[in-house]
Amino acid sequence: MNIFKKNYLLIISFLAILTLSLPIIMVQAQIPPPITPGSITNPLNATSFTELINDLAAWIFMIAIPLATLMFLIGGFMFMVSGGNEEKITRAKKTMLWSAVGLAICLIGAGFTYIIGEILGVE
Repeated sequence: MNIFKKNYLLIISFLAILTLSLPIIMVQAQIPPPITPGSITNPLNATSFTELINDLAAWIFMIAIPLATLMFLIGGFMFMVSGGNEEKITRAKKTMLWSAVGLAICLIGAGFTYIIGEILGVE
């Protein structure tokens, strides 16, 4: 009888989960409409490889600006709370230096595709 009570609780919880997830299961089980030629749209705005690389570089650059700013602020905060400890000051200076270097690399990378395109004559 004790085994039945344990299994009964398990069966009830399984049925509750199944009942709650039944609408999701039914929606996922529907057959999608057939794909006709020309009905798939390109999710990318780029029509060439160079446009794709430029779009990726712009996306990375837009992430790098706030990230570099945040890291520079963290380095400044580390510098302020160092309390004169040379090791902490050095770590804070390195944090600020490498955030500036990372931002410079992103700036160079934004123009890098243009330079390579001009050298190779790719449009």
